[in-house]
Amino acid sequence: MSLSFERLRQNLTRLTSGSILAQIVLAISTPLLTRLYAPEAFGLAALFSAAYTFLIPIITLKYDQAIILPKSHKSASSIGAMVIFVGSANCILLGLGLIIYLNAEPKDYGYSFLLLPVALWFGMAYTLMQQWSSRVSNYTYFSQSQVLGAFANVAVCTLAAITFTTEPIYLVVGSTTGIACALSYTIGKFRIWPYHMKLREIRSLKKRISLYRNFPTLVLPATLITVAGSNGTTFVLSHFYSIEDVGVFAVANRVLLAPAAIIGGALAEAVRSEFAARQRDRSPVSPVFRRIFFPILLLAVFFFGLIFLIPSSAFEVAFGSQYRASAPLAESLLLATFSHFVCAPFMYVFAILRKPVSGLLGQILISLFPLGCLIGLSMYAIPLRHALSMYSIFTLIGALAMLALVYRGCIKFDKNRKKHNEAD
Repeated sequence: MSLSFERLRQNLTRLTSGSILAQIVLAISTPLLTRLYAPEAFGLAALFSAAYTFLIPIITLKYDQAIILPKSHKSASSIGAMVIFVGSANCILLGLGLIIYLNAEPKDYGYSFLLLPVALWFGMAYTLMQQWSSRVSNYTYFSQSQVLGAFANVAVCTLAAITFTTEPIYLVVGSTTGIACALSYTIGKFRIWPYHMKLREIRSLKKRISLYRNFPTLVLPATLITVAGSNGTTFVLSHFYSIEDVGVFAVANRVLLAPAAIIGGALAEAVRSEFAARQRDRSPVSPVFRRIFFPILLLAVFFFGLIFLIPSSAFEVAFGSQYRASAPLAESLLLATFSHFVCAPFMYVFAILRKPVSGLLGQILISLFPLGCLIGLSMYAIPLRHALSMYSIFTLIGALAMLALVYRGCIKFDKNRKKHNEAD
């Protein structure tokens, strides 16, 4: 085993373990927080989180992913400084827009979203430190910061509820504080902030932006489709149903996302590595799909079968009587989450097969297609549980179509490779 591969394996292990531990902290704390905060608080927190996840790639325009490309740290540092400049300007514009909008049309708990530009700025800087971790091949501090951020988030939410009040805004404050603490820890451990820019260098920003002007168009569309699909459900439900319903949905969703949080990253990396190795060795890739798909399917059946067997009363015992309705919602969402779990590791295959258009189509099938169906169903005031059940069915249909695209792409790739080899 080469030293570079061993280092990659160790870094992936550290990164995955940090993410898993952070998710465990949040999962363990959920029964406590549901007894301190009402469903509308979790609904607000879910909306805030969905808005943050959707806006963070727009704030950075995905320029942050270009940091790992240059050979020199100086060039990478200048790209990071450009991201800070562009992202800060976007955060300011978003903040002003929110102030104007909330003054014109006051909303319940709308003031909580004034923290969104702050959270996005911290998130932007945290993403930059993640990219720096990739450059120097040291994920230890970033992994540790994820766990620290989760603890800080839970601590602020719990202390605020016990000491002051259970106003929903404190779940948002906890989330923002968690990002800030994770960022501070990472910078402190590296003992540097690598993205400095002197005043006289500001003029070079225009040249740097021009140099990477096509980068957002290459990366941003697929990212936005993915994020819209994974977070759009929260926005749709908040528009057609009550904020309390969104909160109950968020708690049910936390339970269902546990398998993906625990082993989803490791599965995705294993599949990506196997397909990349086959492509590099000029070996057939369609047998890899068949060999990997069925173990992942069995793993999904095992995990989600266990969740299905959880009695409805267990949800009320775990989360409190206010979240009694989370059990039927979890049952309704089970098929959709199952489908996402099975499909997620294969999304990387499109890039390896050099089929970006098929990759976008796959994202649309698994994400935007069922989301559009949910919007159509919700417009007719269908009960939430029934709407989510239909959403799950449409997600399964989209997943089957997406997996068929992957397998078809593998077969075509093998045929083209065989013709190429015969021609040689």
